[in-house]
This record gives sequence, C-alpha cells and structure tokens, in this order.
Amino acid sequence: MTTPTPRPTQTPSPQVSFVADRTSINAGQAVVFTWNTSDVREVYFFSEGQNWWENGVAGVASRTEYPPRTMSYFLRVVRRDNTVDQREIRIYVTAQPEAPQISLFSVVPSGE
Repeated sequence: MTTPTPRPTQTPSPQVSFVADRTSINAGQAVVFTWNTSDVREVYFFSEGQNWWENGVAGVASRTEYPPRTMSYFLRVVRRDNTVDQREIRIYVTAQPEAPQISLFSVVPSGE
C-alpha cells in the first residue's frame, strides 16, 4: 500500500472534533468515524456525492463506513451564530486485485 500525501491540516476548534480510526484501507475494510461537537445548532455527516442537508446526525456519535473507492467524508457543523465549519477526512482505498469486477447486474421479476 502506498503512503498518501497528507492533506493540509484543518484549523483546530474546541467545539468540533472529527476523526477516523484510519485513512488508508484495502477495498472492503471498514473505517470508523467519530465526532464530538458542542454549542452548535446542526450537525451533518456525509460522503462525497451526498447532499449534506439529507444527512443530519447527533452532535456526538460515530459511524462505521465501507468506502468503495478513495473518497472524502465530511462533518458540517452549523454554529449557534449560523457560521459553518466543515471538516473533511479523505480515505484512501487500495483495490484488491482478486476482487471480482461486476460489469453487469440486473434483476428481472419472474414472469417478465
């Protein structure tokens, strides 16, 4: 597994903590994201390509995800003064060469 280039460090905040148990995995492995916020109005956890407004979460929680490819996960925090603090964690996924490649998948109901 190659070592990814670190992304710029985000400014620390006493009201927002957002971490992942690891940032480099092999395809199929889990990543546990944990966050802890205080004195905020709203919190959203979402991945690249998802709408943040559809992914509200509790201010203190964790979530296990299985990233299908290298991608970013975000924690968007709306503070009480309506300013937004958005944190990003990039997860690097190494494909497994022996993993099957699905090129076509369909479901046909019986009788059709």
